[in-house]
Amino acid sequence: MVLYRLLAFVALAAAVAAGIYLYRRYGMGRNLGGLPAELRDRSWITDRYRRTIYKVYTRMLGRMKGMGAPRHETWTVREYERELANRITLDLHSLGLLTLTFEEARYSRHRFTSLDSQRAVVNYRKLMNSIVPPDVAREAADAGAAGNGGGMPGGGRTGGGGREPYDGPGAGDRPMGALRNPG
Repeated sequence: MVLYRLLAFVALAAAVAAGIYLYRRYGMGRNLGGLPAELRDRSWITDRYRRTIYKVYTRMLGRMKGMGAPRHETWTVREYERELANRITLDLHSLGLLTLTFEEARYSRHRFTSLDSQRAVVNYRKLMNSIVPPDVAREAADAGAAGNGGGMPGGGRTGGGGREPYDGPGAGDRPMGALRNPG
């Protein structure tokens, strides 16, 4: 009798765990209200590579929304890119590639591969690594204008990733802990 109760308890726990997994996996409980209309319809996601691109793009939108740059329903992708360029210092080339990849995945019929989804992830990482919050960008611009030479490396916004060479710790053959002026 005790064994049957134990098995019933284990079966109940497994059913609850499976229910939670399905609930999270298929997004029945996700809050899609904050996403643009083109992202609420998920019927176009047919393979895992398109799903990866969708996740990367929605993660990007979430991060940008968290930084105070939400995407409005009426904006096209290009208008949103322009708005982001005015609000946040970021790598516009990576943003353009990421949105182009998303648009292709959303509207084209050609088959995607793992290389396409890997490129989306790489562009997302480049984009997130290039972001300079507005207050830091403002401080760097003020320091540069004051003649302290404290401007941002690469001049802030980049169009094609064309930044100046890095001359800080770890550059060249110096170890990360090396001092710039040891004398």
